[in-house]
Amino acid sequence: MAKSDLKPPHEQGDADEPNPFAEGLVSATQAELRKLDALETMLGQQVLIIARGMARGQGSELATLSKEHSRLMANIAAGNTVAEDPLADADDAVKRKLERAAKA
Repeated sequence: MAKSDLKPPHEQGDADEPNPFAEGLVSATQAELRKLDALETMLGQQVLIIARGMARGQGSELATLSKEHSRLMANIAAGNTVAEDPLADADDAVKRKLERAAKA
């Protein structure tokens, strides 16, 4: 693509439109949720919303959504009906360390 073919950011289309390359993630998520019989569950629907956000996301937003997508899918695969808090079983020192790291 020639430099003259590039449009300014405000003319490049709607930022909320899904990335056609990432749309496969939504389909794959739906297929996996069907396989796990979790498509119509609260967690299943939450994962689909996140997958759709990933299809539109970029940069750090995409990384955050990806991490949450993986966490929720792991909970579903484990048979949980509610997502477990990853810090629930950690001792207080570990929790404080993780919380400090998250703020950095």
